[in-house]
Amino acid sequence: MSNTDQLDKLLKEQLTSQAAELDKLMNKDEDLTSMLLGGFKTGLRKIMMLSYVVAISLAVVIFYSGYQYFFIDLNDKAFWGMVLLISVQAQIATKLWIWLEMNRWSQIKEIKRLQLYLEQMIAK
Repeated sequence: MSNTDQLDKLLKEQLTSQAAELDKLMNKDEDLTSMLLGGFKTGLRKIMMLSYVVAISLAVVIFYSGYQYFFIDLNDKAFWGMVLLISVQAQIATKLWIWLEMNRWSQIKEIKRLQLYLEQMIAK
């Protein structure tokens, strides 16, 4: 066997073992509950709690204004329709921020996991 064949075989073995280790790490996906709770582990914990309170409050406003819109006389429909539209838009923005914060925490965790993996590889 030539030197390049041995090197190719060694590289292939190392890449295969690294791929298996990465597959193990990637299979440790979290469930939705742990991902939602992960947003509370960042430095923005108080803002995250506030955003959940705002989201719940907006849900109440959406249901109430929707009820008022469909069961009120014609003169007040424009007001309750605008309240409904604005509250739905605010709810969308709040939920989007919660999702982005949850995603940011997940990415930070993955970067730290990759950093630890690289440190282990360098130590070898």
